[in-house]
Amino acid sequence: MKTTLTKPVVSITIRGAGSLIRDLREKKQLQAKQLAEICKIDPSVLSRIENNTLGMSTEVLSKIAVAFKLTPVELAKQCLAHLQVPTGVS
Repeated sequence: MKTTLTKPVVSITIRGAGSLIRDLREKKQLQAKQLAEICKIDPSVLSRIENNTLGMSTEVLSKIAVAFKLTPVELAKQCLAHLQVPTGVS
């Protein structure tokens, strides 16, 4: 019996970076509907991501990154940096 090895699938969900996605979209002067069409995602999904009521899967993050001419890793780093809470803030 022949066994085929496949690459492991890594899946994460990033939640809370919606305002970053909205800021990037607005800097590109795109309407939400336009970005959703470019990414081939439902506009309601993009709206929920931007409003932080839905996290981004790695698949959606990759689609959005390409639309912004970023690699998925670059966009993920920006999202994670956006989520970091400064220390010493009261």
